[in-house]
Amino acid sequence: MGLLAALLLHIIHLVYSLILLVHSFWKRNTWIPPRPLQDVRSRIPKHLAILLVSDPVYSPDEVEEGLVQSVVNTVGWCRTVGIEKLTVYDEHGVLLNCSQTIRDRLPSPDHDSDSSDSEIDYPLTPPASDYSESRPLSPYTPEQNIMPAAFIHLPGSLSNKSKKYKQHRNLVRRHSSTKNTSSPSLTICLISRESSKAAIACAARSLTIKYRLHQYNTHSAKSTTFHLTVKELESILEGDGGITSPDFMIVHSIKPTKYNHTPSELHGFPPWHIRLTEIYHSQPRSDSRTQKHGMAYAPTISATPVPLDETSFREALDEFAAAEMRFGK
Repeated sequence: MGLLAALLLHIIHLVYSLILLVHSFWKRNTWIPPRPLQDVRSRIPKHLAILLVSDPVYSPDEVEEGLVQSVVNTVGWCRTVGIEKLTVYDEHGVLLNCSQTIRDRLPSPDHDSDSSDSEIDYPLTPPASDYSESRPLSPYTPEQNIMPAAFIHLPGSLSNKSKKYKQHRNLVRRHSSTKNTSSPSLTICLISRESSKAAIACAARSLTIKYRLHQYNTHSAKSTTFHLTVKELESILEGDGGITSPDFMIVHSIKPTKYNHTPSELHGFPPWHIRLTEIYHSQPRSDSRTQKHGMAYAPTISATPVPLDETSFREALDEFAAAEMRFGK
């Protein structure tokens, strides 16, 4: 009886393995077009991270152009979908050095010429905030500049339909403000490897200094052991002087032929912030003919850097919407 049960169990495992093999082969060699960008998905990330991988085979100018173009493209898609925060990481800090260039290439928010009307009682968009290289920092000096980053704040904008709708005086303005906003405000955060493990070590040192200063100021003769808690470290890394944890991360290489068949790497992305982050590795395709023939993940062959494309972005959103997440209690 025991031998029969073991044989039956082996047969079930064999059938299950064959099903997984066929499904994996079909998924790898069959391309299903992703849903349009404007489609309503069951879940979208509030905080999206883009990890851009550069390559030394390209010149610095080509790398900068490829990374900047990826950021500009992603900002437009995020505003269409409704993502509230975008964190972009590149290992070597190229984006940090050209943050002003990125800001100049982003579309400027539309200014409403009818601002003198009483509609100001129900503002449809938040006021434009000034661009700055960092967030306001806490008054405690040792904790300043823990997470080197550049922040760009983009206010929300209105669709053409809502602008025409505003001209109708007999309609309720509050109703138009809640249903006709085409894109919410978006905060863009640019970081590099300096915001990674070095920032965690710097935060730990700052807490140690704070503890020693407290002992010195209170003239405490009793020596106590310093205990570093997760909550204290998290308050620095994800507080006013840091960045929050992203819900979803897209890893994209500007040279896909080199990284398409290698395991995904994080290239020094801050490890503290991705404990519960869903990660997706983009796989650009060569051209539209590949998609028509149903081939999946054909490597892109290009002599220039390949920016993140809309198809890969939509595929990533579909993966995130379909993912099963269990965070526990």
